Amino acid sequence: IQEYVLPYLSPNSQLDAKQEYVFMDLGCGDGRVMEQFAVRNPQSKCIGVEYDFLVVQRAKKRLEHTFGTTISVTTDTNEIKTENSMALFHGDVLSPGILKLIEKNAAAIFVFLVPEGMNRLAETLQTAVQRGCKLISYIFKVPGLETKRKEVFKGVTIYFY
Repeated sequence: IQEYVLPYLSPNSQLDAKQEYVFMDLGCGDGRVMEQFAVRNPQSKCIGVEYDFLVVQRAKKRLEHTFGTTISVTTDTNEIKTENSMALFHGDVLSPGILKLIEKNAAAIFVFLVPEGMNRLAETLQTAVQRGCKLISYIFKVPGLETKRKEVFKGVTIYFY
């Protein structure tokens, strides 16, 4: 999936490269999308958000193995600094600090949440897209947001915004 979606989410111009480019992986699971985004875009800042503690630990292990550095995991959104190249947040994607990062800082977002989570996050994602954020939703559509395109990859629907 990474090879399919990452070209859309990556910085695509000199202007993007000069600005702070923050990639957020909402429902990051074991960190594989975040990992591949960071490999392809080392100048970008990457923030993964995952609710399941055991899964976020797998993401931490994967990222530390790939990049040979300690990756911070926090439950306090105030500790997430966009000047760090990579961070993992263990907690609810609807935490006020995460919502603020999505609305104000994210340049690109990959989201894989269940429909209830998508419903609750829809307004924040709409705000981010209206400001120019690139968004891909895996499997579930973002309610109220018009897609630029919709594609099926290996039997799974991917929505591009």
